[in-house]
Amino acid sequence: MRLLSCCRMRRTETMKRTETMKRTEPTRRTPLKSSRSSVQEMKTTKNYDDPEALSTVPRSISMNAGGSKQRVAAEDIIRNGGRAPAEVFTFRELALATENFNPELRVGEGGFGRVYKGYFQKTNQMVAVKQLDRNGVQGNREFLAEVLTLSLVHHPNLVNLIGYCADGRQRILVYEYLQNGSLEDHLLDLPPNKKPLDWYTRMAIARGAAQGLEYLHDTANPPIIFRDFKASNILLDERFNPKLSDFGLAKLGPTVNKIMCRRG
Repeated sequence: MRLLSCCRMRRTETMKRTETMKRTEPTRRTPLKSSRSSVQEMKTTKNYDDPEALSTVPRSISMNAGGSKQRVAAEDIIRNGGRAPAEVFTFRELALATENFNPELRVGEGGFGRVYKGYFQKTNQMVAVKQLDRNGVQGNREFLAEVLTLSLVHHPNLVNLIGYCADGRQRILVYEYLQNGSLEDHLLDLPPNKKPLDWYTRMAIARGAAQGLEYLHDTANPPIIFRDFKASNILLDERFNPKLSDFGLAKLGPTVNKIMCRRG
């Protein structure tokens, strides 16, 4: 009898504590979500005005750029608020456009790779095809920086990224083709039959290049630091309108909130 009454007392005390906890515990207004649904919600609510969200894009491109998953990078940028990085090309398409990367179609060469003049028969379009160095890590970094930067910003004085290729180890960028080459081509080592630029054209080029920099530094959100401003990276179209190119060294600048915190 004593054992039975003791058990009843303990059961009563336990029920009282449970009722007390229920009354004091705050009511949950929203149901709990599974971890999978939470991850999906985080992915769909990323905002590219947030530099932390921006940092996930290069990781996405580098992880998913090969084989049948190469379009994931483009879809990720579009889904999260960036401008579409245009087409995703296969290596075969670009080899056909450049006649298998014919050396005679090479129009430039730098530390990161080579640039070829290409032609798409389907669209009757001339393009510049930049094949990055496959053996260096720097080439892959430039690829990521170019795709990210030119997918987020758009300005008349910035070169237009048409698309890219990430088949296997290939890292190739496709731009609009600018007929008059770089500003450097018109300033240094001119052949005797080439007329130098007049001062009006030079001033117009300087103004347009400055407008491109102003957009990157002051208007773009988040701001982008170009870090490679030189004559060879200022390309000229048929009317000598300048366009900044080569964003391989570009990086995100400080946001407005960070600047205000530092000043405060």
